[in-house]
Amino acid sequence: MNEILLWANLVVLLGLVAFGKFYFPSYLKEKAKNLAKKEDLVEITDKVEAVKNTYASEVELLKESINARSDALSKKREVYNRFIQSMGLFINGRAVTSEQQQTFLDCYAQLWLWAPDSVLIKVNVFIEQQMALASGRAQPQAVIKQTYSECVLALREDCGMGDAMPKDSYKFVFFGEK
Repeated sequence: MNEILLWANLVVLLGLVAFGKFYFPSYLKEKAKNLAKKEDLVEITDKVEAVKNTYASEVELLKESINARSDALSKKREVYNRFIQSMGLFINGRAVTSEQQQTFLDCYAQLWLWAPDSVLIKVNVFIEQQMALASGRAQPQAVIKQTYSECVLALREDCGMGDAMPKDSYKFVFFGEK
């Protein structure tokens, strides 16, 4: 019986040695691979998250920039609209009140805050013509209308409406006799 027990112990011992020699190293090797993959996955995930966070903050900055530009363009269009309406006091045949004159001056001041130099140059040419006309120096009506049209087209262009319109496209409408 001792002999059977000895042989059984030997078989068990050989089984453990075989397990330790063949299975256990491959098991440990596979475990090490899995652990390395987990570490790599954590590292890759961290990198991906860092990139996502970077791009998310850049996207937010871009959104803020776009919103700011959009708000500025809306404000600019509002200022331009009021300015164009106030310029109507210079069209011949229209009655002019001191309130309209003050509105024009207020709009002109706002224009200096919002308009680029190219627009201000055109507006100033028109205003200089009006000042010459007011001081008694005759100005050809066709030239004044052309300059007025150039102001309107410059404002349109600055608001992103294009620049393809010919300079004589703006039409002056009169109701009744001239």
